[in-house]
Amino acid sequence: MEAELAEMLLGSWKEIDVEIWEFGTVLEFRSAWIDPVGCPAQRWAHAAEAIIAREFDDHVLLVLKTFPLEYEGADGVDAQGLKRRQKAMARHYSSLLSVDPIPGDTEWMWRSNSPGFAPEGNE
Repeated sequence: MEAELAEMLLGSWKEIDVEIWEFGTVLEFRSAWIDPVGCPAQRWAHAAEAIIAREFDDHVLLVLKTFPLEYEGADGVDAQGLKRRQKAMARHYSSLLSVDPIPGDTEWMWRSNSPGFAPEGNE
């Protein structure tokens, strides 16, 4: 998973070099799940934002992948169903966490916590 994240970062930020790490960490938000009946999405988003602010306030970028956990390790995945689910997740994450799709990527989303850091096409 980390190799895929690194590949996405290096492919999206053509000018990236080790200096970015001097500004803060790249925070990957993954494997978060809630019971939609017991916890409304807005409550989940507020909890996620509070954790990020408290524990990872020095991050320069927040990135997340729109990959539904129910597809993890699944055999015979319906590709069109997965794409529809990913698009729905992207809309959901965008409204809850103020993240944007990374240009040219259909699975990754991002949000800068530092001015000046944006993937190519979002400068």
